[in-house]
Amino acid sequence: MLEKIREGSQGPVAKTILVLVILSFAVAGVGNYLSGNNVAPAAEVNGVVISQAEVEQAYNNERARLESQLGEMFNQLAANPSYIASIRQGVLERLISKTLLDQAAAELGLSISDQQIIKAIRSMPEFQVDGQFNNDVYLATLRNAGLSPSRFRDMLESDLSRAQLIQAITNSEFTLESEVQEQAVLLSQSRDIRSVNVSSTDFTDQVQLSEEQIQTYYDQNLNLFNVEETVTLEYVELDLTSLAAKVELEQSEVEQYYQDNLSQYQTPEKRLAAHILINDSEGAELKAQDILAQIRLGADFAELAKTHSDDTFSAENGGQLDWFQAGVMSQEFDDALFALDKGAVSDVVKTDFGYQILKVLDIEAAGQSPLSEVKDSIENSLKRDAAQQEFFQLSEQLASISYEIPDSLETVSKELGLAIKTSPAFNRMAAPAPFNKADTLEIIFSDEVINSRFNSEPIEVGADKVMVLRVKSHQLAGTQPLTEVTEQVQQALTEEQSLALAKVKAEEIAQSIRDGQTVAELTETKTLGRFNATVDRGIAEEAFKLAIGQTSTARTADGYGVVVVDAINVGESLEAEMLSGFSQRLTQERTNALYLALIEHLKAQAEVTYAGQ
Repeated sequence: MLEKIREGSQGPVAKTILVLVILSFAVAGVGNYLSGNNVAPAAEVNGVVISQAEVEQAYNNERARLESQLGEMFNQLAANPSYIASIRQGVLERLISKTLLDQAAAELGLSISDQQIIKAIRSMPEFQVDGQFNNDVYLATLRNAGLSPSRFRDMLESDLSRAQLIQAITNSEFTLESEVQEQAVLLSQSRDIRSVNVSSTDFTDQVQLSEEQIQTYYDQNLNLFNVEETVTLEYVELDLTSLAAKVELEQSEVEQYYQDNLSQYQTPEKRLAAHILINDSEGAELKAQDILAQIRLGADFAELAKTHSDDTFSAENGGQLDWFQAGVMSQEFDDALFALDKGAVSDVVKTDFGYQILKVLDIEAAGQSPLSEVKDSIENSLKRDAAQQEFFQLSEQLASISYEIPDSLETVSKELGLAIKTSPAFNRMAAPAPFNKADTLEIIFSDEVINSRFNSEPIEVGADKVMVLRVKSHQLAGTQPLTEVTEQVQQALTEEQSLALAKVKAEEIAQSIRDGQTVAELTETKTLGRFNATVDRGIAEEAFKLAIGQTSTARTADGYGVVVVDAINVGESLEAEMLSGFSQRLTQERTNALYLALIEHLKAQAEVTYAGQ
C-alpha cells in the first residue's frame, strides 16, 4: 500500500516525475495544458492526439528552464534556428514517450491507490511548512495554478502510474562487483604519448575561393539560409497592479474593512487524526468491528494500529495521520472525525479507502487572525478594488482609441499615459513573453495586423492586464539571397577548406612517424589520464583507442592532431568509497539505457505519426 509508493519514490525517475509536476506549474502555469483546441495535431500515438498547444506549452516550459540555467549564453544559442528546432523536436519526442508510457501502464492494468496519492501529495515540499504538510498552502498553490484538487489528483495519478511502469523495468538493473573492479582499473589507466595539434587557422591564408565555389556551396546548402517569418512589435500595456500601486488609503479604511469582514480572518478548527484502516474485502467490516470492540475494552489504539492497520505507513506511527480541517477528506470521514472529543474513538466508518476507525489525538480550536497579520492583504485588496473601476474605464478607452485611430499607438499613449514599448524581432516558434501564447500569436500574425498594419484588438496577457500591439517591421519567410549571405558562405568555405588542409598536414606527419622519421613538433605527455584536460579532448580520446607503438590522427577543437602511444600504464583499483560511487554510476547508466530501450520498444510496437506525414 503506502509503503510501495514510498519505496518506489526513492528511484531517480520517480523523483524527477514528481518534481516536474510542480515545477511545470511554477514555470508557466497549466492554462494551455488544460484547455482544448482545434489546431492540427503535432503527432498521434496509436490514435491519441498530441496537440500543437501541448507542444507549445511544453516548449515554453523547456525554454524558460534553459534561459534560467544558461543565462546570456542561451540567447546566443537561440539565434541558431537549428538549435531551437532541436529543442522543439526534443519536447515533442518526450510527449510521445509520455503518451506511450501512459498507454502501456493502462494496458498492463497498473493503478495507484488513493492513499498512495495522498501520501505523495503530503510528501511534496511545495505543500509543506517547516517540513509538515500544510493544507492551506496546498489549496492556495493549486488555486494559483488554476487547478482543482481533483484535477491535480488525476494528473498525479497518471505520473505515478508511469513511474510504476518505469521502475518495474529499470529497478531490476544491477552491477556486479567484478564488473566495477574491471571498469575501474580500465578507467584509471594512463598513457605515455607524444602528440601535436595542427590548427586549421594556420592554413586560412592559403584558401582561395572562386565565385563558382561560393555559388555551388550556396546552392547545395540552401536550407542553411532559410529564415522564418519574423516581426518586431510596438505595444502598450494596461496593468491593474500598476494602477493599484498608485492608490492611497486611510488607516481607518483598513480598520473598517477588517471589522466588516471578521469572518474572513478566522482560522478553521483543525484536528490531528489517527486511524486504523481495514481494506474493503470479504470479512473486513467484521474485522474492523472486532478491533473496535478491543479498543472499547481498553486495548491500546496505537498498538492495534501497528498490528492490524492495512495502512502500514501510518501504522508505524501508531496510526497517526495529519492535521485536518473540514472539507479536506470525504464527508463520511469529516462527519466522524469532527463529532469526536479529544482522545475519543469513532465507530467503524465506511469510506472510499475501506473501513476506518478514527481517533482524535489533538484539537486546534478556530481562531482569529489579528489586524497586524492581515493588514497588508487588506490593503492590497482595497487598492485593487479601488483600481478596478479605473482599469475597466481605461480598458474601454484603450479599445475605443486604438480602433478609431488604427494605424498608430501615439494617441493611445498620450491619452492614457501608457509608454510605447518595442519588442525584439521574433518568429512564431521563438516568441518571447508576453507574446508566446497561441491565441496571441494568432492575432499577431493575422492579416489585419501583418498586412493591413492595423492596431490589434485589446489582448488579455495575464490576470488584469491587457495589451494593444501593432507591427513595427515584418519579414516574410524565405531563403536569404546570396548577396545577403556571401560573407557567411565565404567563412564556412574557408573553415571547411582550411580544416581539410590541416587534415592533410596531420596525415603527412603521422605517415612520417610510421616511416621512422623524427618529427620535432611532437610534445611528450607522461601518464595521460582519460579525463586529463591538459591535452585536447580529441587527442586524448584517440590515445585510449590505440595500442603501444600505434600512431593515428584525430579531430581536435581547432583542427587535427597526431598522437603516438609510447606506453600503457596499468591502472590501480579505487578505494571502497569511490568504487561504491562508481558502481552507482554504472548502474544508473544501465538504468538509463533500459529506459531508452523501453521507449524504443514501445515506439516500435506503436503507430506514431507526425504532423505533415
